[in-house]
Amino acid sequence: MAPILRVHVPFLKISPSKVARREHDVSTYEAVHVRKTGTQPRVMSVSTSVDYHGVSALVRFTRPHTVLGTVTSVCSMTLLAASHVRIFDVFGILGQALLPAVFMNIAIVGLNQVYDKRIDMVNKPYLPMASGEFSSNTGLLLVSASTAVAFTWGALSESTALISTLLVSLVLGILYSVDLKMLRWKRFPLLAAGCILLVRALTVHVGFFLHARFESCCMS
Repeated sequence: MAPILRVHVPFLKISPSKVARREHDVSTYEAVHVRKTGTQPRVMSVSTSVDYHGVSALVRFTRPHTVLGTVTSVCSMTLLAASHVRIFDVFGILGQALLPAVFMNIAIVGLNQVYDKRIDMVNKPYLPMASGEFSSNTGLLLVSASTAVAFTWGALSESTALISTLLVSLVLGILYSVDLKMLRWKRFPLLAAGCILLVRALTVHVGFFLHARFESCCMS
């Protein structure tokens, strides 16, 4: 007789009645197999569990609240600047800007975590760099990959405003976080506040507004 195949899927919810019925069926099969052959049937187990811990660490690395802020800014500026074109064109313009904006956001907050590792071990121990879930090399790899995706997508759009916005945001992120001579402006209150204001209040809003306005004018 064929071996029994048991599949354990811990992240799926099955009603108790179905579980009991299937357990009864398996038990009946095993009893019949023993009576006919005198041996227990072979049982093969297949595990389909998901590494939720790794996914959770990656999500925490991206700092979701900052991603939400970036998405809100890009969407609002795009809708404001391209309100005179068709809705499908608006979504096209938004698609050009949203993906590179999110990946650049991840690169900047990731870079900050790499250089704030010791501080975060005290203030934010739940972050993957501080908790040891991600090594410094892993963090830098994620930062590099995010930066590459952002600039590649931005270059494909052929939008000077978009590429300039990404570049200025990255430069300010480096000035703010990287612990090298003449850098790491976050050590100085005025310079730290200036970096944050330049990125969040000026660069993002003005840059993505200009991108959407130029693109929408080309479609008019």
